[in-house]
Amino acid sequence: MNIIKATESNFDTIKNIVHTTIRTIYPRYYPKEVVEFFLNHHSDDNIRKGIKTETVILIEVNGIIVGTGSAKENEIVRTFVLPQFQGLGYGSLIMTELENIIMKEHTEIVLDSSLPAYSLYIKRGFVPIRYERITTPNEDVLCFNVMRKAIKRNIKGKINYDNRLFSSVSNTDNGEVSSSTIFQYHQDKDIIWAEYSGGDIVKGFLIGTSDNNSNLKFTYQHINQNNEIRTGKCMSTPEILPNGKVRMLENWQWTNGDNSMGQSIIEEINNES
Repeated sequence: MNIIKATESNFDTIKNIVHTTIRTIYPRYYPKEVVEFFLNHHSDDNIRKGIKTETVILIEVNGIIVGTGSAKENEIVRTFVLPQFQGLGYGSLIMTELENIIMKEHTEIVLDSSLPAYSLYIKRGFVPIRYERITTPNEDVLCFNVMRKAIKRNIKGKINYDNRLFSSVSNTDNGEVSSSTIFQYHQDKDIIWAEYSGGDIVKGFLIGTSDNNSNLKFTYQHINQNNEIRTGKCMSTPEILPNGKVRMLENWQWTNGDNSMGQSIIEEINNES
């Protein structure tokens, strides 16, 4: 098995992998016109452009090219494995190679997930940050998730969260925190707490603990603009950005209402006080 960097001479092979997979697998998930939309999106011109401007890789098994994937800056695009070779781990190998390429220069990886690939990306640590719908001229609907995976950096020593301010940069649709919401954290030994407000949040409060790796576990409650009291629990994992500020990757769940789960990301902002 070999990982090969594609060149223009591999155009026919890449097109065959992409179009064969779409024609075979996608009709199980999408109506006919949406399948045609995917095929048109991966046109000859777009594939040729990708080979020239992206890092395109191929996976070769016993002399047969069975899959392909591309890295476009910090985005993974055009990742396909021929149907007869799916379920054998080749998709994961392609993803690992592309993630390793991207993490050399970036702190997060993004991608658009089709329905067939969604479970694979979830297993690899990607979280959905936005649900998108495209309506075709025939009024069929193409649904997909924009997903993100943060690249963890080594953290030297424990983080002191006291007097740090954070703002939300993404949240799943069932959340109420937005980019207008500001968190002010406090810490005393391993106890952390914060006040938050802004956007749909009138007043909120959270309290919890920080472990030896600076991971946070806390409960939260707030009053929203509809005068509803919402409560929940959260596990939050930190990473250090290149500018030295802290980013928190949050997995949360409401403990009232529909008890649904979600993912969000907050990043440290300057404290002007």
